[in-house]
Amino acid sequence: MIKNHIVPKLGSLQMGQVRPPDIAVFLDLMKSKGYALGTCNRALVMLRYGFELALKWKMDGIHSNPLKEIKNLVFDNKIERYLNSGQTQELMKSIQESENEQLQYIVLFLIYTGARKPEVLDAKWIDIDQERKSWRIPKTKSGKIRHVPLSAGALVMLDKLKLKLNGKPIDQIPIFANPKTGLPYVSIFYSWDKARTRAGLKEFRIHDLRHSFASCLVNAGRSLYEVQELLGHADIKTTSRYAHLSRERLNDAVNTVPQIYMAQK
Repeated sequence: MIKNHIVPKLGSLQMGQVRPPDIAVFLDLMKSKGYALGTCNRALVMLRYGFELALKWKMDGIHSNPLKEIKNLVFDNKIERYLNSGQTQELMKSIQESENEQLQYIVLFLIYTGARKPEVLDAKWIDIDQERKSWRIPKTKSGKIRHVPLSAGALVMLDKLKLKLNGKPIDQIPIFANPKTGLPYVSIFYSWDKARTRAGLKEFRIHDLRHSFASCLVNAGRSLYEVQELLGHADIKTTSRYAHLSRERLNDAVNTVPQIYMAQK
């Protein structure tokens, strides 16, 4: 949301009076107030669309779109952070201290599966096939049903949670239900933010657990195709961002040659 103090100049103008320099001032002010470049771009998109509608509807005083020649800001939003072993331990220790008892299970399941946060929060017991060690995700980002293989760690964790149900019928019950409502969490940001800050990982996002999952796979020698399948990427190009990890691993591997050679000398 863009606060009112960000648009004093634009707010004082009629739409027909807005010119490209006014938009430039608006952008500079947003950036000076610390708004992310992605947020600035969304504001441009909304303004651009608003003027397009005004022209389409032939509103009085609107003869051009002042944003037509203004391009979106260029930036790289594909930030990738990975947890190392020590950071993972610190994070989990902090999460176990959280007042939200479900947070530790949610985060563990994210780590074990590499799934997206909404997929995990909406997960239901009925979609878990323990015999086949599989989790069916009926609603994914791509709109397609996806089946995620479950590791031994994930299955053990699910068994612990199932014991807490005390034999209640699971049917449509969410796996990580909010104990206050019995429904999936709408948001876990507050408890997550407190836990990551306590662990000294203030900038680490929940989505970065997905990146950590992928980095573990690549560094363990799994192919990008396997990573693509496990993450549910529709396009291998999305998965290829992790290719640099495999190159680093190959560099480490090639360095073993002189070590072996020198040992034989």
